[in-house]
Amino acid sequence: MDTYESVYKAYYETKQELEEKYKEIKKLKTKPKVNLEDCMQSERILSRAIEESINIVFITDFKGNIEYVNPMFEEVTGYSKDVVLGQNPRILASGETPFHAYQELWETISSGITWRGVFKNKKINGEFYWVKGLISPIKDDSGKITHFLAIQENITERIMAEKKAQAMLRLDLVTGILNRKYFLDCVESDLISKNPGVLILFDVDRFKLINDTYGHSIGDAFLKRIIEQILHILDHELKMSLYCIGRFGEDEIILWFREINGLNGLEIAERIRKAVENYRFTEHNISTTISAGIVAMPQHGLTVNDLLIRLDSSLFQAKERGKNKCVLYQPEDHHFESFQRRLHQKDRIEKALNEDRFEIWFQPILDLKTNSIDHFEVLARMRDEQGKIILPGAFIPAAENFGLINQLSRVIADKTIQYQANLQKQGKLYTFSMNLSGKDMDNDTLLDFLKEKFCQYQANPSCFVFEITETAAIRDMNAAVKCVQALKKMGCRFSLDDFGVGFTSFIYLKELQVDYVKIDGIFIKKLPEQVQDQGIVKAIQTIASSMNIQTIAEFVENDKILLLLKIFQIDYAQGYFIGHPAPEPKADFQMKV
Repeated sequence: MDTYESVYKAYYETKQELEEKYKEIKKLKTKPKVNLEDCMQSERILSRAIEESINIVFITDFKGNIEYVNPMFEEVTGYSKDVVLGQNPRILASGETPFHAYQELWETISSGITWRGVFKNKKINGEFYWVKGLISPIKDDSGKITHFLAIQENITERIMAEKKAQAMLRLDLVTGILNRKYFLDCVESDLISKNPGVLILFDVDRFKLINDTYGHSIGDAFLKRIIEQILHILDHELKMSLYCIGRFGEDEIILWFREINGLNGLEIAERIRKAVENYRFTEHNISTTISAGIVAMPQHGLTVNDLLIRLDSSLFQAKERGKNKCVLYQPEDHHFESFQRRLHQKDRIEKALNEDRFEIWFQPILDLKTNSIDHFEVLARMRDEQGKIILPGAFIPAAENFGLINQLSRVIADKTIQYQANLQKQGKLYTFSMNLSGKDMDNDTLLDFLKEKFCQYQANPSCFVFEITETAAIRDMNAAVKCVQALKKMGCRFSLDDFGVGFTSFIYLKELQVDYVKIDGIFIKKLPEQVQDQGIVKAIQTIASSMNIQTIAEFVENDKILLLLKIFQIDYAQGYFIGHPAPEPKADFQMKV
């Protein structure tokens, strides 16, 4: 039985009980030689049950005029009993519910059947609230409907949490504009029409320095001011309408304009560049400049991927020219130094793979209920030819760009499975989590590879948690689900990585039947200061808990964050405050909280 069914059952039983008590009181009043005290006591019990209910209760006559409301009705709606008595419940209407919904409700209850559902209503102050409940007919001894009883649960907090969680999938929560994924979806849909258009990618110069100097909260506020400047120019000065705007990276803002050419795009970019150059963030006297790359469709590409490659090239050239420049892509400029550097990175990765210079490091994950390490995330490290450790940021993007990520992932998986088996032989049963790209989820060879390695090293599959990344890259959901089910049958568990940003979606929670969700660090880093982040974390925990999924918070960097996570009932924590990545798992690590 799910939560709502339980609520309905409770409502139905309450309604039945009220009706029975009502009938008993009526019988007592009509009996000769009735004990008046018994009658009054029954009435007091009935009245107290309704008056002290945590749910909204109101009663109307057959015509729908309100005859009674309980204190919770007054508390939630803001209407006093004196004001609403004699009124129709339509005074609560939000104005957004279609007429046929009310008509269906009335037809249901007038025919003697209990109606169940959700309504969006409006308080006396104009604020909206949501209720879930039932409206039941009350009949007299002859079976005639005389009144209607409404019992409603206030689910406003739950609805708002769900709305915030949904917004996470579409918007960048710092700036309020589209996130990278939804922006690209917008462009992709426009490209189908093959109408001309322009992409402009702005990079805020020295944004990292602003963050490091003034802090991320000031940096975020400054970025929002720049976006406000851009929107003012587009909406009020240039009167543009056919465009969309998104946040493409930490310091990148991207624009897509329909039905303009490259030169028009260059003019718009220059207008914005000059406005930002002259802007001063007066609260802290901060100023900066922006650089821009511009590409046009169809001249510079017919697909999103082609356009982005050239957009990156033009932006790189703008930065190379000293920043505070706007560059329109030119076909003859496509051989930039950046591409030569990337090719060099590819050669380094391939050589490191051939020479077995990739290693596995371990970062502990803390169980917040027991204050002990529960398992370890496996992280890839590369040693250069001089023996120096290279962090993932220096090789993972290049590995992804040149199609080497699958080979690298399998090397890491092979080493991890072998490592677990060796520890197990020493009597040490450690659990490890490692990344599994959504691109591989529908690939039969992945499942065969993992089965082969488990068998080869005689490892314990129940000691492995696979963190699914790049969920948007899953091409065949049915095949991905089969892969997950096959590995779970062996004892493996699954986690959804970076939940709350860009590529993750609630559909994956349901379809992939994951055991954990990792809350993205963007919502954790400033948790004590950001009320919005706190609301998002609580919303994710509520949703995950209702689906029997455990939560893991990333980027836990201090005791204040850890304390809040415990208060919010997050299950696990990971970050530098718990432990730094190390070449050996520190299983004896204990937190002092």
